[in-house]
Amino acid sequence: MNFSGWKKDRFVSGLVLGAVLLLIFYFAADKVRYLFVLHYNDPYIFAPPRVQLVAMALTLICFRLLLLNFNRERTAKGVLFTTVLATFAYFIWHYKLK
Repeated sequence: MNFSGWKKDRFVSGLVLGAVLLLIFYFAADKVRYLFVLHYNDPYIFAPPRVQLVAMALTLICFRLLLLNFNRERTAKGVLFTTVLATFAYFIWHYKLK
């Protein structure tokens, strides 16, 4: 399998990377939330809406690293597009549909 195409600065690879990063950071933040709930025995100490916001903030930090440190502008734009789209979808789902 050749991964040389994924090393290039492409918008599509940024979309995929953004979706993967959001999932990884969401599950990591959810695990931290679970550990807080187990330790303090208080389910409201790290409420569920904060988990999604932490995941999105960590993805934006990766966006900044891609843009400034690695000079991958198109890939960073794909990550930002995925993050903004997920943020809008989350707020519409959480505040309008619930």
